[in-house]
Amino acid sequence: MSFWRTFGFHTVSAVETILDRESYTLEELLDEDEILQEVKSQNKKLLDFLTKPATLLKLFEYITQEPPEDADPKRRFKYPFLACEILSSEIWAVTEAIYRDESLLDVLFAFLDQTPPINPLLASYTSRVAIVYLGRRAAETLAYIKKKENIISKFINHLASASIMELLLKIIGAEELAEGAGIIQWLCGTELAESLLLKFDPSQDEEMHENAGQVLGDIIHISSHMPNSPLLAQLESDNFVGQLFNFILSNNSSMFHGLSVIIELLHRHQRDTTDDTATLESLPSILSQSVAQLERFDAFLKAPQQNDMLTTVGQINPLGFYRLKVVEFYASLLRTRYRCIDQQFVKQGSLKTILDLFFTYKWNNFLHSLVEQIIKTILLGQNDDLKYSLCADAGLLDRIVEANKLNTTDSNGRPKARLGYMGFLTTISMDIAQAAQTHAKIAELIEGHVEWKNYVENSLASIRNIEATHLGGFRPPSMIESGEDEDEYNRNKFGGFDNENEDEGEFEGEDFNNNFANHFSEDDKNQYMYEDQNSDDSDEDQDGDEAAEMWNQQHHQSADVGGSPSDEVNTFSNQDSQHNEESSNQEP
Repeated sequence: MSFWRTFGFHTVSAVETILDRESYTLEELLDEDEILQEVKSQNKKLLDFLTKPATLLKLFEYITQEPPEDADPKRRFKYPFLACEILSSEIWAVTEAIYRDESLLDVLFAFLDQTPPINPLLASYTSRVAIVYLGRRAAETLAYIKKKENIISKFINHLASASIMELLLKIIGAEELAEGAGIIQWLCGTELAESLLLKFDPSQDEEMHENAGQVLGDIIHISSHMPNSPLLAQLESDNFVGQLFNFILSNNSSMFHGLSVIIELLHRHQRDTTDDTATLESLPSILSQSVAQLERFDAFLKAPQQNDMLTTVGQINPLGFYRLKVVEFYASLLRTRYRCIDQQFVKQGSLKTILDLFFTYKWNNFLHSLVEQIIKTILLGQNDDLKYSLCADAGLLDRIVEANKLNTTDSNGRPKARLGYMGFLTTISMDIAQAAQTHAKIAELIEGHVEWKNYVENSLASIRNIEATHLGGFRPPSMIESGEDEDEYNRNKFGGFDNENEDEGEFEGEDFNNNFANHFSEDDKNQYMYEDQNSDDSDEDQDGDEAAEMWNQQHHQSADVGGSPSDEVNTFSNQDSQHNEESSNQEP
């Protein structure tokens, strides 16, 4: 209760007027604008009415049942919104009344029995209320969900609804709560993984593929924090991974979103050191089956996927999102750092395929960034054979040299615009130089490569010198050298100080002003004027500036006619005296 209501200082609200009547309906209360305010202030009469089973049932029907086609806007929009706000409000009496009658939860979750597609507005209201109860009464809500037969299959039927998927992810994430322990184990018996896998079938639309990939990715992320997760074991099983790759290689949409799931699983197997002992047969299924598909993915990368298109850089064949996703998959697979996997990349010529794409698509920085990550993973790793294969067999050194020539001049020998990958090549070249310090074969390869040495000593050295130079060629004036006296810095910077006059505490003001102005641009002056106008004492400063300006104007005028400041003061004094004498001679 509010202070004003407690002590009688308030106007009777329309809601209270209705509650004082012998009979009234829920709709009459919902029509009042103050209904939510009265609920939040915990009006006892109102809560007594709202917590009746019949009233709660009607509120749940508003957020779960489709309104009739001829229903008015209140029934379609206002009542469901207010019902959702009331049911999800932080009023303990409402929550207690709902959990005393399980049939109310039946009405709430019966929303999942509807045939898709479902009303997105009602889906958002239903999901919001269920998520609130899951957070507020987790143990009871999860116990109820586990009792419902085929409830996970019903969630999967509405995979296209973002709100329903959000609720499903909240249920999965409840494993991290004390009350939710064991929910992942229960989900393993509900065929959740198998149901989501079937949504990657090429017969499904792209939206279904996207939602299935997102849910599986979130499941992997949540389950990764749990040791020995049985749900993750299902996702990495031979049957699951094999079927997923079948879908991936049969449809572009299935490939894009299916590879997102594979990449999430590969992240769990990334290593900092190279494993030299493992064999392909001993690898986890997710790794061995990924390697087994390298040949097919290489063929996919080499084949144009779209028609040529005209762009600002000419006629090109677009790389496309699907081939870009395959390169991302390669990057994740190489970061697992197994020598047996590296050998397969060399055997299939996958490194050469990747470099072909890099230098073909000169302006695709998304691709350049991924390929740079792959090269850095190899050069900074511990597999010397893979490093040498990249530089020699895949021809990385030769390609960088040729790209530098292409970037320097056009076909007529004239300078041309800098190509889009040149910044990445600078970083890659530095990584090669670093790898040569610890790898004798690469150092030997570089030593015998005359064009590479010429590139490093000229083009690369020039770029490195430019990058090492301070932006603008000097540091800002505020950065005074350590140990330098500030007054001495100001004298050196602005000048205008006369050494003889400085000892006497004087300086030539006009010269100083000229030198000071010469060191600042108009933007600097405007900035200082702006800061001065916006200071805390802006009014006083403005009055002082106006007075000083007036004095300077009078001073210059008197100087122009041969006068002096003292003459000027005397003139004002004489005028004041004359005015006073004239005033005293006037009659009252």
